[in-house]
Amino acid sequence: MAPTGDTAMIESYTLRAGEGHLLVGPYSRFQWHHPGPLYFYFLSPFYEASGQRTVGLHAAAVAINLSMVAASVAIAATSGGPILAVAVASVSTLYVFRATDLLTSVWNPHIVALPLIATALLCAAAAAGRVWLFPLAALAASFVAQTDVGVLPVAVLLGLASFGALSSAALRSAELRQRYWAVAGVTLAVAGVAWLLPLVEQAMHAPGNLVALWNFFAAGGGRGQPLRIAFPAWSVMLSGLVRPDFYLAHGWVLRRSHSGWAEAWAVGQLVFLVCSAGLSIRAGRRLQLYLSALLFAASLLALWSVTQIDGDVMDHEIFWISALGVLNTAVVADAFMATLLPRGTISTGGATVACGLLLVVCASVGLSRLITIRAESLTPSAETTAIQRVAREVQGYLRREGVERPLVKIDQGSWPLAAGVLLQMQKAGVAYAVDDDWLAMFTESARATGRERVVLSISGAEHHVILGARPGTVTVVASDPVFADRVPHDSR
Repeated sequence: MAPTGDTAMIESYTLRAGEGHLLVGPYSRFQWHHPGPLYFYFLSPFYEASGQRTVGLHAAAVAINLSMVAASVAIAATSGGPILAVAVASVSTLYVFRATDLLTSVWNPHIVALPLIATALLCAAAAAGRVWLFPLAALAASFVAQTDVGVLPVAVLLGLASFGALSSAALRSAELRQRYWAVAGVTLAVAGVAWLLPLVEQAMHAPGNLVALWNFFAAGGGRGQPLRIAFPAWSVMLSGLVRPDFYLAHGWVLRRSHSGWAEAWAVGQLVFLVCSAGLSIRAGRRLQLYLSALLFAASLLALWSVTQIDGDVMDHEIFWISALGVLNTAVVADAFMATLLPRGTISTGGATVACGLLLVVCASVGLSRLITIRAESLTPSAETTAIQRVAREVQGYLRREGVERPLVKIDQGSWPLAAGVLLQMQKAGVAYAVDDDWLAMFTESARATGRERVVLSISGAEHHVILGARPGTVTVVASDPVFADRVPHDSR
């Protein structure tokens, strides 16, 4: 297949990660990148093993997501008991069914959802006494924070709050103090390695991506959202698991609507989390206590995060909040079942079988969809054929003209198609430069030097017709819906 748009850019970044050249995270429409490239370095081994095929990215997404579901269930079972394990497995399976294609999607707003659930459980379990889970918690938190900046505040909260709980406990326990410094050292080492590349990028560039992020959010990136808009949007996502019209985010403007019952359930989750914490104190259930407290704080912080969004609230910008709602539901269900059911009603063996079956269902969903994607890739669409033809013809033209690196001008309205063509050129080892306005998307490796002697325009039909009417334009290849033209240097 020849992907377009965001999938093409994710594949392009994964290629650069495989070459060891990528220092930034996914691009943003606000002209900066998400905090770090960790996600692409996880994708790279699968992508290379597939022979640099797009379907390899989807296989990586399935592996990441299924491992996160399995880890979440395992932590719930070993630290929280059989009821919590079954609750986490059940809601995770329902989430996978409700958010169609979640397991195979490589888009960064989607890929952080299930890892965020695992991050919360890792942090809670570590704070509850399994201290050697902190290094894994640091890695998971770094993954979600680097991949989607919207999740960064919650990831930092989960990490710092749980580590603060451990530090407080270490002050009161001589036995724990002996392990504290070793755990702290390994955790800091893991976090340092995870954040090394973003720090290198920051040191190599001015202002650097981390400073650009800080300037955007802390120095007036936008007016944000009033509570009357942020609260319904937050409620819609936090209640997503049980909402009839819930869907996997598409990149659309979130429809502004007030759903009374969705808002009531969102607030109800917070109330029930407080109740769960109180019941856990009485029952001595440490994991549930820390998990309830962390999720309560994370859910409120998620509301604050929505208020910081600039412009229209897009569904993909807040989709990650639905993952908090999923885990909130599991914790609330666990609290009620533990209170109402006699102890031992759900045996460890029974819970193991139930969780195993639910994990098999999740795996079946992911693998079935992966097989479908592979089958689709073996039957190229007309768009795929056009993109591949344009890329081949452009490469042949550059060879004939003796051009090593053209400057490519991209038609804004057809940028997804242009991204697909440039990806095919990148995979063929053909270098290119783009205008400065597109560097946030195509990275600094595509910065023009001023020595590019050939300018190409990759556009859709409408812009191609406009260019054709201008003197000096030469059509290189026309393969509807994508066209490549050689244009004068001053063309727009």
